[in-house]
Amino acid sequence: MNKNIVITNITLIADAAEYFDRKIGSAWKIRAAMTNALVWAANRVINMEKNKNADPDQLVDARVSLATLRVWAEDMNTTSLTLDLLHGNIRRTLGLDREVDPHEEACRVARDKCQRARSAARFTEFYNAAREALDEQRRQREEAVESIAWLLSQNGFSASDLVKTDSLVVNSHDEFVLDEEIYDENMVEYQFDQLSERIANVLESMHVQCDAELSAAIVTHKITRLSSFMTAIESMMDIVGVDKSKLARRQVALEKQMDEAENKIKASMKTIDADIEGEISKLLAQQNTEPQEPTKPKSERHMVKGEAA
Repeated sequence: MNKNIVITNITLIADAAEYFDRKIGSAWKIRAAMTNALVWAANRVINMEKNKNADPDQLVDARVSLATLRVWAEDMNTTSLTLDLLHGNIRRTLGLDREVDPHEEACRVARDKCQRARSAARFTEFYNAAREALDEQRRQREEAVESIAWLLSQNGFSASDLVKTDSLVVNSHDEFVLDEEIYDENMVEYQFDQLSERIANVLESMHVQCDAELSAAIVTHKITRLSSFMTAIESMMDIVGVDKSKLARRQVALEKQMDEAENKIKASMKTIDADIEGEISKLLAQQNTEPQEPTKPKSERHMVKGEAA
């Protein structure tokens, strides 16, 4: 089995990713991408196992995909970035920690369907179906958390789970087949593309952050550390396939977009300030034109001497 070169070399940037994690979330983003691939692959296996009409061959393929991803996860856990595959993180990955308004979401789905149908006649029907589907989806995901955690903790499948219609996935006399024996990167091309894109984006952010800190560093120890990080980042860019020649152009373009956005905000704030000043002027003018209530004259009191009285 030839392990994936990108996965095995994440160890090159592990220290740098942890170092810059607080500022740009570099380590978190890589972990999240891998966790996302694992959780949804396991969820797919569980859903297909429940579905009596599922294609048996596709179910085997789903198990092989999960096995391949578990090999990647094991490599990361032992060499670079440890993954959190416990229940809490699985729930977050499935979106179960997000507060979602079922009414608003069902309205959105029903509205979209009505717009496509160019008629609002079936809005109530679409709304009720969406509410029911959302409730069922959440229920199924809640039930799947325990099973997903169990699947992600395993390192193989029963041989009977890997029998296709016309062949075996692996020739083995053992009842239990390890993930390494059925490892197949062809089954996880989509997941690999997604993970590579995320790592490439993280590398670009790390490169910009490291370059900025390296330019500002004056202590020898920090300069040495950041220089080693920069070397590792650029080496990983070559492995992932990042075009380093485009980094400067992309950074210039990004800064230009940020400047344009900032100028728009400043212009908007000036307009708002002018509007506020206008409202204040109106209030002052209104106060000046309003009739003032007449003031009562103060009554004059004279002390009368006793003799005059």
